[in-house]
Amino acid sequence: MTIRSICAALAATAAVSVSMPVPAQDWPSRAVTIVVPFGAGGATDGVARLIARHLSDTLGQQFVIENRPGGAGNVATAAVANAKPDGHTLLLGSTGPMAVNKLIYKSLPFDPVRDFSPIALIGVVPQAIVVGKRLPVKSLRDLVAHARANPGKLNFGNSGVGAMAHITAVSLARAAGLDVAHVTYRSGAQALTDLLGGQIDVAFPTYIPQVATMNALAVTATERMEQMPHVPTVRETGVADIVAGPWFGLVAPAGTASAVIARVNREVNAFIATPKARELFNKVGLRAIGGTPAAMTSFMAEETARWAPVVDWAKIRLN
Repeated sequence: MTIRSICAALAATAAVSVSMPVPAQDWPSRAVTIVVPFGAGGATDGVARLIARHLSDTLGQQFVIENRPGGAGNVATAAVANAKPDGHTLLLGSTGPMAVNKLIYKSLPFDPVRDFSPIALIGVVPQAIVVGKRLPVKSLRDLVAHARANPGKLNFGNSGVGAMAHITAVSLARAAGLDVAHVTYRSGAQALTDLLGGQIDVAFPTYIPQVATMNALAVTATERMEQMPHVPTVRETGVADIVAGPWFGLVAPAGTASAVIARVNREVNAFIATPKARELFNKVGLRAIGGTPAAMTSFMAEETARWAPVVDWAKIRLN
């Protein structure tokens, strides 16, 4: 064998070794970045930081949060899809990038099924249906009756086109046959501010402590929330069968070693089962779920299928 051929063989071997996933026993060999596709301070960021703190304590390396907002979560998600699958870059996936955005956007720079390996579903945060003080309603049935009596006059605020607040608002309008205007904001906080100021009539925020003091008519949970036990679920009201809310789960770039996926999955599920986690999650209204990577894969597919008819009915499309 010539020197040239030996060098070529060594180069080929090196290239293969670089592309191979890092063995689980060597992981984590340095700090792990959990990319959050939204800004600091929101529910997504809060959940990510709770998980990162636990993983840092149990796996012997720092798990750091990198907030990378933009494009309804698509910017950060695309970046992680293209990251090296060595287990040192993870994504806190959520409803939009992992299930709904593919229904809304003409094209995406990633495929949530092809480009990611689900690790564990963490949980879901239900939404509240909150009305301003100027509306003469005391229940969700009252709101529906008032909206029907005043077609086209009520404003439903949401936190972004295609966000769960928007989809929930559309779901309610579709189920109850309402003619309302949908007003889009850059954040749920802005929508709540305008609700309190009387600029809009209805908002669909995820739980924060302030929501418990507002005129909440219903929650989009399967059962009443511990934080607002006096507020019925949408199902209880009989107006519609709507269970909704943004959900969160850890995912890794496709090709990440299955042993790494399994290890993180075990740690996330162990944390979710602790009283400390339940106490922390309660503060942000999150209902913990957990489960296997396969269960998260199925859940993502079910969410896409569940919201497709709503997106199509409302013609929610973005370029």
